[in-house]
Amino acid sequence: MKEITLLASVCGGSVKTNAAIAMEICKDGVKSVSNDGFVCK
Repeated sequence: MKEITLLASVCGGSVKTNAAIAMEICKDGVKSVSNDGFVCK
């Protein structure tokens, strides 16, 4: 599992935005998404 935290200023601090980014980056799926970033499975 690899945890990735994004800066709010970069991603807009939006769960919706983070989810979209997570789906592109996380090859094995997304474990969780929050305003602070996301966690890959």
